[in-house]
Amino acid sequence: MEQPLLQQADEESRLRRSDGGEAEGVSEKKAEDYPPVREAREAREVLVAESKKLWTIGAPITFNILCLYGFCSITQMFVGHIGNLELSAVAIALNVVYLFNFGFLLGMGSALETLCGQAFGAGRVGMLGVYMQRSWIILVASSILLCLLYIFATPVLKLIGQEDDIADLAGKFTISIIPQLFAIAFNFPAQKFLQAQSKVLVMAWIGFVALLLHVGMLALFIFVFDWGLAGAAAAFNISGWVVSLAQIAYIVGWCKDGWTGLSRSAFRDLWAFVRLSFASAVMLCLEIWYMMILTVLTGHLTNAEVAVGSISICMNINGWEGMIFIGLNAAISVRVSNELGAGRPRATKYAVIVILLQSLAIGLICMVLVLATRNYFSIIFTSDKEMQRAVAKIAYLLGITMVLNSIQPIISGKHEFFLQESLWEVAGRGWWLTLTWVATTVLAFLWDSFWVFSSTLGCSYSVVLFRYNINWSQGIWIGILGGIFLQTVVLFFVIWKTDWSAEVKDLQIMRHPKRQHECSCGEEEKRKKLKPDLHLLLAFVTFRCGGFRGRSDGGGGRGRGRGGGGRGGGFEGRGGGRGRGGGAGGRGGRGGRGRGGGRGGGMKGGSRVVVQPHRHDGVFVAKGKEDALCTKNMVPGEAVYGEKRVSVQNEDGSKVEYRVWNPFRSKLAAAILGGVDNIWIAPGTRVLYLGAASGTTVSHVSDLVGPTGVVYAVEFSHRSGRDLVNMAKKRTNVIPIIEDARHPARYRMLVGMVDVIFSDVAQPDQARILALNASYFLKNGGHFVISIKANCIDSTVPAEAVFAQEVKKLQAEQFKPSEQVTLEPFERDHACVVGGYRMPKKQKVSTGS
Repeated sequence: MEQPLLQQADEESRLRRSDGGEAEGVSEKKAEDYPPVREAREAREVLVAESKKLWTIGAPITFNILCLYGFCSITQMFVGHIGNLELSAVAIALNVVYLFNFGFLLGMGSALETLCGQAFGAGRVGMLGVYMQRSWIILVASSILLCLLYIFATPVLKLIGQEDDIADLAGKFTISIIPQLFAIAFNFPAQKFLQAQSKVLVMAWIGFVALLLHVGMLALFIFVFDWGLAGAAAAFNISGWVVSLAQIAYIVGWCKDGWTGLSRSAFRDLWAFVRLSFASAVMLCLEIWYMMILTVLTGHLTNAEVAVGSISICMNINGWEGMIFIGLNAAISVRVSNELGAGRPRATKYAVIVILLQSLAIGLICMVLVLATRNYFSIIFTSDKEMQRAVAKIAYLLGITMVLNSIQPIISGKHEFFLQESLWEVAGRGWWLTLTWVATTVLAFLWDSFWVFSSTLGCSYSVVLFRYNINWSQGIWIGILGGIFLQTVVLFFVIWKTDWSAEVKDLQIMRHPKRQHECSCGEEEKRKKLKPDLHLLLAFVTFRCGGFRGRSDGGGGRGRGRGGGGRGGGFEGRGGGRGRGGGAGGRGGRGGRGRGGGRGGGMKGGSRVVVQPHRHDGVFVAKGKEDALCTKNMVPGEAVYGEKRVSVQNEDGSKVEYRVWNPFRSKLAAAILGGVDNIWIAPGTRVLYLGAASGTTVSHVSDLVGPTGVVYAVEFSHRSGRDLVNMAKKRTNVIPIIEDARHPARYRMLVGMVDVIFSDVAQPDQARILALNASYFLKNGGHFVISIKANCIDSTVPAEAVFAQEVKKLQAEQFKPSEQVTLEPFERDHACVVGGYRMPKKQKVSTGS
């Protein structure tokens, strides 16, 4: 029985773009790459152009980071004037306990950088607030666990050999700065939220004002009120919360597009968020442990107060320079990703060269300043003469370290970009092929082992120097130099071996799968050798398949199963159910006559079979002894599930092969024969298919979208997934994803923004599953097609009641259903619902083709 048109949902979209437009619409226009540099004048022009781009991004970020780092460094400056014991205790507390937790929380919040950047780039600004709240939940929970290290800092420090007086005082200070730990748990997500929208100038101003306030409070609490370490801790806590609350206030008050209020969606997919962040957290901790262990080793020396204090002063100076390069690191990551995404390998290379030259120049300037003031710069930290002399002795090595540190963080961050974006996030997060997962795990292990090895070298080198009674201060710093030098050499080797053109092609294919057909078969074999099993994602085959496209509108006839109408002319859809029929007439293009053959067999009727276009783009009707739906075979000569095929000869003598589309094995075919007005799947469409099974319907959708479209096929069962993967090997526009559709975060790195989601997931919560995937992947103004199996949801009530209930659920999730058809006689108690998602106010869901 024909179903009435459903009423559209009245509620406004909760999470939408500020302009109400679609999420897509980014221009595909490609900027020209730099010409090869052959003269000094050309090199100067490139240097100036790249410098402007780099510092426009990097300067505000660098300034903000310097201000935040100043909280720790300036606190030690003021405490150093209280006494050597206090300076050593605070240095241990901040450089060991606090810095460890700081790095771990920064790493755990790193997933927000990727998620917010993707959401903002796709026009889904409203999701930024949800992601930020999700990160708050995870970081606050992590902070509660990390409080144990603060509370038990004294026994832990004594256990690793610190002197009792330093450990006792450091333990008291760490307990007093616990509030600041929770401040940074809110600070980091807010930073990523603003950074994703390029609102870095606001962050810089907040950091600057907070730093001035911090200096004023330190002077007031320590020198006026004489509160000592308690005053330093109070200023440290207040300054941290001032930054966090100021950022949150700006977000709530002035970022209405990204902040739509507190949302329960923040509690979804928390574990996937944690998994995404954990690798970065571990790597940051390894970096921090390197410096932390060296500081702890210093505590074992005689005259530990002077030893720890002098090392902490030098690390502070080195840290100030390091903050500059962290900002430049962020800038070069943006530049490299932008140029790779734009397909400009020469611009990518020049950007790296320019930033390395400028970083080296900054490092040399810092070295000169340190050497010129080696006898004086420690005065800002301490008034103790012995401490000042100890610092002056290692100033030469500090200067060399600053030169090495000017290069290593830049190339380190750039290579991490390639490792995480090209392999870890794109392949490892999908978990959809065993070999891909193994390869990615090995690479991640080797990368982390590299950091462990270089860190171990630094520590071991220092221990050897202690063994042979070399000056302790020089020994510590030579150990640091050894580790940094190893990191720099290895990273330079990696960059030297990098094929920039290959990186451009890899990122273009992985981020824009619809461009797969632009590459050659020879490149495909090369990719298979480099990245096993990623060839399913990086398939490079070009097919030029023409399509039939009728032009006239059909007549207004009606009758049982009479489809047709619209574009493509009339057809006779026997057994199509009592759905809406279109017109029966029309002047759709008529195909030639032919016969089927090869595997799968041919249609009855032999050479008398005539193929006519259907009113849905890409769908055809084969008229012979038995009429049938069919699609143009994207892989001629191949059947997917033993279906019949028919080869038709055109007037110009060329042959085109069609595959019969069995409605008893495909719910989408049953919906078409049931009279659905628009399936929204046409050549060039990007489709996310949930519940792909072995690929029966997916193969026909692949035919429909053609080589310019893409089908992301998600299937949970590994047995069915094997057939799906085998089918995808020959269909380069199909990307198989062996994952649970209930957890879209697990495969979010494999799927881009799509035009249509087709859901055939036989689960009681299938409406929620569709909504989850739509929130990640479906563009604003996109469309959905869902097959509802009533018995799977509630077998105790009539199917019509279940369908109505599911429609209400869809409306509550910002879907706007436009039509509903039953799938009988092909499927019992099944219905197909079609509609739009987050439709703009003035745009109505069309019911025509």
